[in-house]
Amino acid sequence: MNLTFPLPSGYAASSFSLRHKIAYLCELRGIDLGDLIKQLEVCNKSFLKIGQEDFALSDLDKIADFFELTIDELVFQEIDEEWIKNPQIQPKYFKSRGSKFRTSLPAFKYVREVYGEKFFQFVRKKLQIPSSQMKNYEQEVSLELLNDLLSILSQTGVRQNEFWNMGQMITKISENSEIKSGFENCANPFKVFELLFDEVILRYEKNFNYKIRRKFKDGIEVEVNAKDERKEEFHSHVIDNHYVSQFRHSACAAHLNYINVNDFKTWFKNSVHQGDQKEVFEIRWN
Repeated sequence: MNLTFPLPSGYAASSFSLRHKIAYLCELRGIDLGDLIKQLEVCNKSFLKIGQEDFALSDLDKIADFFELTIDELVFQEIDEEWIKNPQIQPKYFKSRGSKFRTSLPAFKYVREVYGEKFFQFVRKKLQIPSSQMKNYEQEVSLELLNDLLSILSQTGVRQNEFWNMGQMITKISENSEIKSGFENCANPFKVFELLFDEVILRYEKNFNYKIRRKFKDGIEVEVNAKDERKEEFHSHVIDNHYVSQFRHSACAAHLNYINVNDFKTWFKNSVHQGDQKEVFEIRWN
């Protein structure tokens, strides 16, 4: 898998400038530099021999993790002082609250399982998502968070079909285990989607209206429209990107797993990302 994952093997900053930058980070966080060295078990010769020693990449990795930065941010970029003092999710992700943070968890789980812990942490830091936020999955956030997450993944080399795979993770995350029993009592696939669109989905997102337009013997056709208040907030009838649309369709279909229907597929019939006024997709199963 060819991912663009910037872990520099060398860097332009001198040991002197980087040494003092790290000391300043400690000052902002309110911790002693010596305590940081001991806590992280990093080599302290880089802090003592000014201009003579480069930092080991493994030590930079530990320091960047501690301050919830990427190595690129630690070495090359200006530091967001407020983030260092008190890491918090970016304010722009609260400008509208049509989603819950749990909506992004399937994508994060996929990244962690398929691409590994290091890439997962890189993506989390790139979005400025503090590690503590990963447990606060009931936090209400803007759909923009998921838009940005999937866009970053696309930019770093994640393939188009993988966004469908990410949606499939929705029934595999422990945070959604409480809704499992309701679906397991559904007598057939049609009951699954009636429960999903009429009740369950309303608990977790307020971005779109879902309506079953047609039923087939082995599937359904679903119309999706952005809610009026979201159109006003985003100043457009298009409030997500193509990756999120694919992710959502897959996540809807994945609820069939709860009744052991595992052979299914989805596809677009109309897409707002291709100039249509409405989004329509089909789910078919065997």
